[in-house]
Amino acid sequence: MKIALLVLGAPESSLASRTALRFARAVLASGHSLHSVFFYADGVYCALSPAASDSIDSWQKLSADTSVNLSVCVGASERRGLPIKQDIPSSTNGFTVSGLGSLAHAAIEADRLLTFGS
Repeated sequence: MKIALLVLGAPESSLASRTALRFARAVLASGHSLHSVFFYADGVYCALSPAASDSIDSWQKLSADTSVNLSVCVGASERRGLPIKQDIPSSTNGFTVSGLGSLAHAAIEADRLLTFGS
């Protein structure tokens, strides 16, 4: 089964990121496939906020170990005043910048899309 995740909660104010990360590891351990992880709304802080370095490191390790695509919504990032430069979130650190089209694609391609946060 192919699973896609949508993370909506910031790591400083929500358990969404940590719960999604634990769930992602459980999905992989059970033999299922992790299609992608999309960070939207306050979830973009999981990838772009200097205060979330533990979260960033954990997601980067997951991406390095599994080659799962970690997408950060450019629009949500800009609305929160987070700097988006095409060369900062790159494949070298596990995160890519994308729009909502990537989320729609993940929802179509995956068997299940699970949301963490509100």
